[in-house]
Amino acid sequence: MNVAALHADRATPASEWITIHSNVGAERLAGLSPDGRLLYLLLERDGFRCLYALRVDPETGRPSGEPFLVHHFHEASRYWGSTGFGNATVTGMFLAQLFETTGNIWMTTVTR
Repeated sequence: MNVAALHADRATPASEWITIHSNVGAERLAGLSPDGRLLYLLLERDGFRCLYALRVDPETGRPSGEPFLVHHFHEASRYWGSTGFGNATVTGMFLAQLFETTGNIWMTTVTR
């Protein structure tokens, strides 16, 4: 995952790109905090896709430290829906679409 400054008059050369995180599998960016100091990531560090955050230096745009856990999602019945970079992030909250599935097993005895 890379980020780059936007220039009005030219494309940003690859040499100016900043590597944020080397994603694995379905890992990806999920949003930026309102103050621009945290970048939210969906990471699969423990076999589940959980929400992490990475501190970002507001002056340089470079990551600071390692991603830290925000919330585990370890329930087999819940999984991430369509969570793009534009997820709603406000102070103290992260809004994302999760799906929850359930099932029922019905048993009966058939008599003739």
